[in-house]
Amino acid sequence: MDSQQSSAPQPMVKKVLVKRVKVLVKRPVAAPTAAAPAPQPSFPVKAPTQNRIMPTTPAFTQTTPIPSAPASGASSFQQTPAVPEKKPPLFKLPDDILGAVERQRKIPKKAFLLYIYARTYAEQVAEEEGYDFPPMLIELPRDISEVEDFINDADSENFFDAILSDLAELSPFIDGMEEIVKTTAPLEKIVQSELQRIQDKDLTTADQIILAFLNLLLDMAKVREKLELLKTEKEMNNIINDIKEIDEEEKDTKKLFIDAINRKHFPVDATKLVNNYFNLAKKDPDKAYETLITNPLFFSPIQMERMPKKFFGLVKPSAKDAIAVNKQLASFFKHLKV
Repeated sequence: MDSQQSSAPQPMVKKVLVKRVKVLVKRPVAAPTAAAPAPQPSFPVKAPTQNRIMPTTPAFTQTTPIPSAPASGASSFQQTPAVPEKKPPLFKLPDDILGAVERQRKIPKKAFLLYIYARTYAEQVAEEEGYDFPPMLIELPRDISEVEDFINDADSENFFDAILSDLAELSPFIDGMEEIVKTTAPLEKIVQSELQRIQDKDLTTADQIILAFLNLLLDMAKVREKLELLKTEKEMNNIINDIKEIDEEEKDTKKLFIDAINRKHFPVDATKLVNNYFNLAKKDPDKAYETLITNPLFFSPIQMERMPKKFFGLVKPSAKDAIAVNKQLASFFKHLKV
């Protein structure tokens, strides 16, 4: 097979995120004779798959017509395929890439526009320098007017992951970006270093893309901080609501206890007894309950003035009478259900 035919555009295949070796590989040079086999690429090739993590749009393809063979009898004719035309870029790079990205208010659109411009520029660099451009996870829309619809239809869970993965994959074609993608330094330190590097310098296209990328990372970090703060506030509100609910339940339970004691006309301060019992129950519930059903007057002393007097009030209640009340009260709590 002619080496020029072997370099004709291949059908587009769907891709999923896999680890790839980031090696820039020059396109193979055609052999001088048609009989020589086409050189094999030295970089890993993705196997076709049916999975996709992003919504797709029909890709731009261009077919080159093959000239027809002449009339029969012209045996000396040899068919020569036409050289594929250079595919024009789908998007035009603005003069001020940084400004075009930063004017967007919503982070998803800011991220996707940055991705489009970075990819368009990286593809141009690869084409000019004769390198093969690696396959990407995201299929680009046909023009800038479809960006909004593309973002709305995208899988939001994987949208940013796919963008960041593709940006890392194409970073070798953008001067200075690969180092930023690979570094593990804190984001604030990276930003400070880049600002010092471009100080008093005319920004190149690569510089603008890098600054827009760093600004995007800062925006995403702020969003994460806000989400964490909202999560913390929500958890605190849930705790407060739980405490309020517990307090309300405790208040209702106390009222049931107090009303039950008063209905039996026990000569004790029912409110004081119940409050003291609940205070001890919070510290040691087993001890509190055992005391309640054996010696309830521990929580509130008996009110002797409320004890019934004998013999028309001539004989005052004795300690023996108080003990009897304590036993009656203990038995009452033992069988009380509220």
